[in-house]
Amino acid sequence: MGRKVARTTRSLSNRKPDSRTRQMQATIDRRGRLVLPKAVRDAAHLHPGTRVQFQVRGDRVEIEPVPMEVRFERSGPLIVAVAQTQSAVVTTAEIEQILAETRAERLSDRSSE
Repeated sequence: MGRKVARTTRSLSNRKPDSRTRQMQATIDRRGRLVLPKAVRDAAHLHPGTRVQFQVRGDRVEIEPVPMEVRFERSGPLIVAVAQTQSAVVTTAEIEQILAETRAERLSDRSSE
């Protein structure tokens, strides 16, 4: 079978509205980082290592997973999509370090007010 490459991503816009969806807020820290609330990450199926892309539309910023490039291969009687590249893995230690830095910055911001 030829090497066919496709780009695919999950779209949140085609999902049924979730009654648990609510407006949430977060603050961008001094380094420009933003922590997405867990409920948002869960609803969007965003996991550590998921690459995202940003689009600015008017006064809105949209965040969505980067479409994954896949190739189709035969696996027994099935044709399956196989990722072209491995996604980066973020370790627990890296996440804990970022959280500690963010907390320290917040404490510093509060004490300087």
